Amino acid sequence: GADVDWSDRRQVIDFMVKDARAIASTAHAFDEDRMRAFIEQDYDRSLRLYRLASTFGHPAAQYGLGVMTLRGQGIKAKPDQGLKWLVSSARKRYAPAEAMLGDLYKKGEFVEQDQTPGDPLESIRKSYQYLKTL
Repeated sequence: GADVDWSDRRQVIDFMVKDARAIASTAHAFDEDRMRAFIEQDYDRSLRLYRLASTFGHPAAQYGLGVMTLRGQGIKAKPDQGLKWLVSSARKRYAPAEAMLGDLYKKGEFVEQDQTPGDPLESIRKSYQYLKTL
């Protein structure tokens, strides 16, 4: 997820298909072609599925929804809400969410920039502290 160009619809759809496979797990049959067609046909409905999975605590769905909400990809941009989804995902130790929060904090994108050189994990810890105030 960290390597997805969220402005590229094809990459976003690929990410959503892979995430749907993870949500389905191995306990359920998964038809990748049908899922891709479904997502391409109705992007808004796919976002609703992300929201549903996110409310049930699925960290990859929370990450995807957070990034899409943060950047306004297929949904109105709401940076504060997007950051909250990312933090929720990162609290479950979902590595792409942790990495993205650290990057955002280091670059000062959507959050106050970390001017302190050093341990990249410190940026993530500081971003958690900052985002608790949102």
